[in-house]
Amino acid sequence: MRRLGVAPAAAAHVAESAQLRNQVAALALPLAAVVRALLPARVLADYRRRLALAGPRALDLPRFLALKALAAIGGCAIGAVVASLSGGRNTLWALAIGGGIGLIAPGLALERAIRGRRREIERAIPDGLNLLTVSVEAGLGFDAALARVAEKRPDALGQEFAIVQPDQLGTSVGRVLSAQSAQIRVWRR
Repeated sequence: MRRLGVAPAAAAHVAESAQLRNQVAALALPLAAVVRALLPARVLADYRRRLALAGPRALDLPRFLALKALAAIGGCAIGAVVASLSGGRNTLWALAIGGGIGLIAPGLALERAIRGRRREIERAIPDGLNLLTVSVEAGLGFDAALARVAEKRPDALGQEFAIVQPDQLGTSVGRVLSAQSAQIRVWRR
């Protein structure tokens, strides 16, 4: 670890943090299975769509559901503490408000991540299209130009261009772009 410029104490903290995350995930994922069983398929599909819009760094559906459940439980716990500090009055209201805030907070964070990713892509489109145009004009085929943009741009646009690689999917460029177009139409609804 010393060669990487990370102090041993910092490396130990990172390892402990990862271990704690894994322990929490091991406890929370069964909770996510319960939440998944309680939610309608339409809501689960909407969460999947929104998580996809947030990009590859976003949580997967089970972890997101576990986060929502844990945040709601944590909000209720904070509400209980607030109610007990206020003399035990309005305990039900404190629990409801705390749980509601905990339940809503992960969704708000997800919407913020989606807006940030969209903004990042919108800012990157002119440069990405310019690189795509220059690559095609330099003699690269369209699929090679897409690969070049994906390789040269480590941002969200590069990630999206990497998805459109027909060689990885074993199909034609036109078919891949048609599928992407249909997927974008669904996301806009």
